[in-house]
Amino acid sequence: MATMLVGVSTGVMNTLLSKLSKILEDKYTKLKGVRRQIAFFRNELSSMKAALEMLETVEELDPLQKEWRDTVRELAYDIEDCIDPFLVLVDQKQDEQSTFFKGFSYKLKKMKARHEISNEIEELKTRVIEASKRHKRYNFVGLQSSHGTSGIDPRLRALYVEVDELVGIKGPKEHVMEWFAKGRGDVEVKVLSVVGSGGLGKTTLANQIFRQLKCQFECTGFVSVSRSPDIKSILRQMHTEVGITDDTSEDERQLIDKIRDHLKDKRYFVVIDDVWDVEAWEAVKLALFNNRCGSRIVMTTRNAAVASHCSRGGGCVYQMEPLSFVDSKMLFCQRAFRSQELYYPHLEEVCDEILAKCGGLPLAIITVSSLLAGKHAKDEWDRMLTAIGHALAKNPDAANMTKILSLSYFDLPHHLRTCFLYLSVFPEDYKISKQHLINRWIAEGFVHEEQGWRTYEVGGNYFNDLINRSLIQPVDINDGQAKACQVHDIILDFITCKAAEENFVTSVNSVEHGNISECRVRRLCVKNHNNEKVSKPTSLNVTHVRSLTMFGHVDGISLFAFPILRVLDLSYSLLKDKHLKNIEKLHFLKYLSLRSTLITKLPRKIGQLNCLETLDISYTEILELPLSIAKLECLANLYVGRGTRFPDRLIGKMHSLVELEEFGVSCELGKSLQGFSQLSKLRTLKVHLFWWSDAEGCQNYVSALLSSNLHHLYLTGGPLIMEKWYPPSPCIIRKLHIIGCYIRKVPNWMSSLGSLTELQLWIHRMGPNDIEILGAIPSLCFLKLKTMCGINGRIIICSNKGFRSLTYFSLRIKRCGTLLEFEPESMPKLDNFQVEFRLHGMDCLNGASDFGIQHLSALTKVKIGIWGNICSDGIYDPEQDMNNSITRSVVSLIKAAIEKLPNHPTSRFHLEYDHGSCLLGETSQEFEGQGPDEAYPRQHKIFSLRELEDATNCFSNSNVLQRGRFDGSMYKGRLGDGSLVVVKKDYISRALSMGYPNIDWRTRHFQTQVEMPVHRNLMRLHGFCITPTKRTAAI
Repeated sequence: MATMLVGVSTGVMNTLLSKLSKILEDKYTKLKGVRRQIAFFRNELSSMKAALEMLETVEELDPLQKEWRDTVRELAYDIEDCIDPFLVLVDQKQDEQSTFFKGFSYKLKKMKARHEISNEIEELKTRVIEASKRHKRYNFVGLQSSHGTSGIDPRLRALYVEVDELVGIKGPKEHVMEWFAKGRGDVEVKVLSVVGSGGLGKTTLANQIFRQLKCQFECTGFVSVSRSPDIKSILRQMHTEVGITDDTSEDERQLIDKIRDHLKDKRYFVVIDDVWDVEAWEAVKLALFNNRCGSRIVMTTRNAAVASHCSRGGGCVYQMEPLSFVDSKMLFCQRAFRSQELYYPHLEEVCDEILAKCGGLPLAIITVSSLLAGKHAKDEWDRMLTAIGHALAKNPDAANMTKILSLSYFDLPHHLRTCFLYLSVFPEDYKISKQHLINRWIAEGFVHEEQGWRTYEVGGNYFNDLINRSLIQPVDINDGQAKACQVHDIILDFITCKAAEENFVTSVNSVEHGNISECRVRRLCVKNHNNEKVSKPTSLNVTHVRSLTMFGHVDGISLFAFPILRVLDLSYSLLKDKHLKNIEKLHFLKYLSLRSTLITKLPRKIGQLNCLETLDISYTEILELPLSIAKLECLANLYVGRGTRFPDRLIGKMHSLVELEEFGVSCELGKSLQGFSQLSKLRTLKVHLFWWSDAEGCQNYVSALLSSNLHHLYLTGGPLIMEKWYPPSPCIIRKLHIIGCYIRKVPNWMSSLGSLTELQLWIHRMGPNDIEILGAIPSLCFLKLKTMCGINGRIIICSNKGFRSLTYFSLRIKRCGTLLEFEPESMPKLDNFQVEFRLHGMDCLNGASDFGIQHLSALTKVKIGIWGNICSDGIYDPEQDMNNSITRSVVSLIKAAIEKLPNHPTSRFHLEYDHGSCLLGETSQEFEGQGPDEAYPRQHKIFSLRELEDATNCFSNSNVLQRGRFDGSMYKGRLGDGSLVVVKKDYISRALSMGYPNIDWRTRHFQTQVEMPVHRNLMRLHGFCITPTKRTAAI
């Protein structure tokens, strides 16, 4: 299926050839005239496709080659634009109930369409003939794969930089030196992999380590590898570096044998710089064998997967981090002014903004500071600030930086180049959702099914590959997996310029329209940073736009002007119902996102979007879906707000659904869950259960979901009585997340879920029996547990307690006491361990103070969170804690246990101040098992909005205590009677309000939300105010 992909250089050539072949099938035998022309197109374009694929391997095309490539690529787009509407019309089925006049009108339209397409095909045929002639004239047959001009290796500067010019190297250098010191007595060869993006300082760090330590080894060498390595040349370089003096011209095998013989009894230290793939490493490794002399190897790479592979067997991976802001500023001033401080107050603010865009990347800081050296006028600095993210990569003086970034870009396989350049549609510092990005890739045709992998899973592999290559930064890392990503401003600048150069994405922003390509615009993004009205340039023809992304204001843009759109993303824009006029005319639309907009309803005719595959209306004001949505025969992914209602019996009719998030259902409507059993393609389902008062009577509806074809099931709300669920055997569920309500115990049947790999549960009080059941799940790799009342009885996890496949384990204990201990050989594959607990005395651990972490031999990552009456918040280092505190003692014990582990795992300790930890561990026992109404029975005052506005100075910024995006912001205030209060303000959408049957339920829900984080002995809820769009409470 890879040949079906849309590419940067080839455009839609692959998909076009597939469609042309489709028209030549028996189904279209009546289109005699058209079929002859189509056969001509297919034959001519097939040969041109081969030339385009050959040109893809060349980094720098000459002007004639580039012009021909662009012409053919645009020609393919135009041919597809021509035949797609015709295919839709030909395939269109007449309504069986249509009248004679409707049928006659349909035939007239069809005749007109055939006449129009005939004229277009004649014009396109002329263009194809001309392109074919030019192809023969250029004679691309002899074209050889090239990797650009040789030039000067941009890494050379890192090898000869003076020590006094280095900034921010001390911390990383000390970390690596510590690793060398720890393994001093180990005779086995060890590999330290330094990984990070291009320009982060990997080569500089490796060179400094090499200079300092080479005197401690008998034999040393520094070898550089290129993106397309010549193994023989590398071996010759190593041959010389390790001290073999005789001149040689042997082949690879002879060189390897000679190096091995030379190193067989020597303690050697070799740096292998800039390794791009595993194959290159394996070739080099043949010469650097384990001679059991305590030899050490340091290698640098941009690829995390390569780093992990090279450091297997007791090695270590060191992740290079960006420079801190202080170090960044020091480096900047050193290069711009030959000083470590900025002595120009008028440049202070713009300098800080420039450094923020550089994001701690030394290469970017050095490049920008060099461009500003000797310039003191603020307007020059302002222009540079604007250039970063827009056109810095085009500056000839930034050529070294561009070349280093180009190495990473051209190392990508062609399908990843396409996905990578597509990220240029998003603005600076934008958090890009993994889920939505992959769905967009699919709609654009960048991703297709591969053997054994669904399309979305293939897209997930692409996403992870870009992270591993250090080209995108993972964010929202939850449960060890990135839910989103961001693109460094400097990298975004590079891909934005590259995308414009390839006519892949055209960007229009609120600052300037920029250089609009003379080619037809295929993908358009409008980046409106200031929510101002943006009008498209008058010269911009949008009739051929396939993808439209808008941020901010959308007025002045008519959807009717974009007849062939495939992707329409208006998320987070100021979209209103009026802007969706004529949306049913977008017959080719595959992806539509209206997420977090102001729309209140979908058009009734939305069912006419026959190609629509993804629809996202989450976080909108939509109260109910129209009946016509059942006509969307291709709709695979539907994202709605939990308060959005589905018409009766609609669910069972949406047979193409693969993923649905988030279906909100009250107890009264629980029967509607039965409709999911009719959806044979449904694989992922997120359900929110609203106030299930008759929980026991509705359990059958929920438990039936395990009997369906679901692979991933997410349940929030409740309560749930899981002991009464009886899933089928075998049950194919792979991921099960039940959060938002605490279950009493883990049901016995859970151990029979043979396909389950991922599980998340909230347990009221966890006991040894619960752990035993969970440990018996054979395929469980990921486990995340949260317990409200701590652990009931001591839990010792030993080698015979299961968990043989577990790689990730997270445990959050809300009350004091852990009672958890790992014994030798327990959880043998556990790679990532996270635990959070409250600490108010050593006795609260009630067991091994270090959890027995030293017995988790496979660990590479450890994260410990501690809540308590402690003196500081944030990242904690016991060596910097001058107080002889309990926290320091506990953390020191855990840290000592971690240091005994063979893989030298990275560890992180995080403290969070909780002044109520002791009270919560003791006095709150009286509230166990009680619902909100029982625990907080008293009545509260109903405030007016005016009273709370007066108390908080109209919710002014100066009164903000904490800002929240989804769970509301908090303000300090003073009531009319002088009482000092905390005011929490939240917005409730109309859709969410419809999730509750009446105002009393909405009031109770908000009251519970406010009271859950606090304890009545610490803060009391005074009252609240609910308006149609706001909810506020005074605590």
